[in-house]
Amino acid sequence: MLGSTSPFFKVKGKELKLAAVRYVGVSDTGGDSVKLKDAFAAFVGPGKMYTGVLVANKTISCDFVCGELMACAAIVQLTVLAVLASMKQFILEMRTGDEDMCRFFKDLDAYSNASAASL
Repeated sequence: MLGSTSPFFKVKGKELKLAAVRYVGVSDTGGDSVKLKDAFAAFVGPGKMYTGVLVANKTISCDFVCGELMACAAIVQLTVLAVLASMKQFILEMRTGDEDMCRFFKDLDAYSNASAASL
């Protein structure tokens, strides 16, 4: 399958969501943080199945994947342009296999336990 050389090919949905939230870096104190988490939950949630396989797969266009993510953001009424741009950038960097992205996937268990209630 194309895209399998990406270091993010085997990333599961929960890992993808947590890393994306870490990447965007919206503080947990605002309503935009909840909307961001909800948008990524819709993106990787039931019926979507976006995991590292589908996000990294080169047979699916980047425009399509980003469009799906932006549709999820629109559903939760996330409208902050800087946050939307960061969400798209996260997908672009994952798809190119940018090794710097690995830092957002490290120690996800500790991050998950610390913020489990807010996800």
